[in-house]
Amino acid sequence: MKNFKKIILINIYSFFCITTLYAQKSKIADTAVYKREINTNSLRHSKLDTLIKNQILYTDLDKDGDPDIIELNWKGKRLRWFDENDNATMNDKWGDMINDALQVDMDNDGFYDGPADYNVKWADRDADGIPDIQIFSRNPKVGANWVFGKSGAIYFVMIDPDNTGLLTDIEWNDLSVSWTRFDKGPNWRTNYHGNATFLKEHAPIWSVENPSFTWENPFLFYDFDEDGLSEMSIRVADNRIFDKKDRNKLSFDGIVDEAWVSYDLDNDSGRDNEMDYDMTLYVAGALGLNYKDQVHHIPEVKAPNWVLPYYRHSKWRQQTEFIYLKREGAVNRLFSATWARAFLTVDEDDDSHRWERVEIYYPGNPYILKRYNKNSPIYHPQSDALGDRGEWDLDFSGKAKLYQTKWDGKIHLLGAEKGAWTVDRNRAFWAGAHPNEVASTKMPDKVEEVIQYEDTNNNGFFDKITYDYNGDGQSNRTDSLLALGINDVGEILDVTTHDWNKLRLHNSAFAKENWQSAQRLFRTAFKYGLVDASIIKLSKASSVQEKYINGYWLKEEIIRKILAIAPEKNHKEFLKAYYQSDIIKMEKLIFNLKISKK
Repeated sequence: MKNFKKIILINIYSFFCITTLYAQKSKIADTAVYKREINTNSLRHSKLDTLIKNQILYTDLDKDGDPDIIELNWKGKRLRWFDENDNATMNDKWGDMINDALQVDMDNDGFYDGPADYNVKWADRDADGIPDIQIFSRNPKVGANWVFGKSGAIYFVMIDPDNTGLLTDIEWNDLSVSWTRFDKGPNWRTNYHGNATFLKEHAPIWSVENPSFTWENPFLFYDFDEDGLSEMSIRVADNRIFDKKDRNKLSFDGIVDEAWVSYDLDNDSGRDNEMDYDMTLYVAGALGLNYKDQVHHIPEVKAPNWVLPYYRHSKWRQQTEFIYLKREGAVNRLFSATWARAFLTVDEDDDSHRWERVEIYYPGNPYILKRYNKNSPIYHPQSDALGDRGEWDLDFSGKAKLYQTKWDGKIHLLGAEKGAWTVDRNRAFWAGAHPNEVASTKMPDKVEEVIQYEDTNNNGFFDKITYDYNGDGQSNRTDSLLALGINDVGEILDVTTHDWNKLRLHNSAFAKENWQSAQRLFRTAFKYGLVDASIIKLSKASSVQEKYINGYWLKEEIIRKILAIAPEKNHKEFLKAYYQSDIIKMEKLIFNLKISKK
């Protein structure tokens, strides 16, 4: 349990919490970790005259008649370009984003590579005139006393195998950089689309003792149907090891401590809806996965020797070896490892449009809706405030396999001891970090409805379902599949053998089948006057996801109406037919019920 809490703490992006915790334990005095340079003879010092608005300085170091360095004022900032592929001319106003490097003096102190300043390197590995790799490094801001947390430092390597030219989001109009900037709808600007790879560390790369490794190592995006959008993402994390003697140094051990795999199950992403993941499978703890053999050589990013003195810390500009989990076979390798636990989170209200995943729900009390509360499923600030379903296998007995049941048409986590769904029928709440145009910024006062799941016979499949219709903490219905004489075993889905398309087709077939049975049940209920306006509304659906959602609630609302009017002695036979999806039997029972009421 101690390790579990530690991983939760590291996983969240609340760096100020970590900073406070570390500061309390550390005896090191708080001093600025990255002070300004003052030596005007330093090569990092700019020779630009800020009073000359359109000034451009050219430096020809090798005396071959063309510039090796181009320096200019742009939007009130100093920029310095290094022509590392030696193709610039005296007519160029800027460097190029093919194989050149850039320094930006963001704090306007006249020195490059100082506090809050950033550096960028581009590389075009296939010589097609479009950069495939971009490395971004930003230093801690002035006054920061730790490289991590609120220092603003970040190291980011973006790799684009699709040759889209979309890499890190640098806004050239003001030179700002953001990882979560979006345009209309959830169209994230940074290249999280299609096939893409990035490595990231929320600390300056010069603080990492083994810079071949990073924290998010890597983040992978997959575009299986070649529509330019991602259908699957994988996030891999190698947790930081901070130096006990110097908290501004950290290292990595080459072991994946936790990983997230997310799927767009219904493939409903599109324009103004570029990200629409539906499910995240999470593993963590135990031995993890050793990936030190996954070495990538990228010699194109290495700086020429003449460039190095212009950097305050130049080691990362000599870095050509990057060690991170390879794209090919990543899912199989991750799920072949030994883990301590597995979680499944499903976006039941289909309102998550985050760029990376459906953020997970943690094991906890579904009635506690508080961020950073270890007893709350929405502990993480990016978790959906309401509307998702979380399931938790705390001993990894199910080996991160999934299963699907006909009684609800849903994918569940094999081996999960418990699960909880905080229902949000109207998609009124989202309230995660980085809200965009489709995300609510409100937090609910309380849960609206809660459905809980439990495996009472420890066979890996849920057999007990508890329904709290109005979120008051009192059970309105508790159904035991075992007491009803129903086999609780579902159809196994192994993500190491079920690729994205197989999962998509399987889920689509289940949604279609469940929708058809719901339609037949609706027509019987309609015939005998067991419907109301809300049920009639649910009888309309078009997309796979809408059929998935409405099909479930159509049948659930009808069974609730039936149980409200049927004698208690008849409840068991109704529920048995319901969980077996025996619509013919349900029709007969409804007919007999209406006859007996006459």
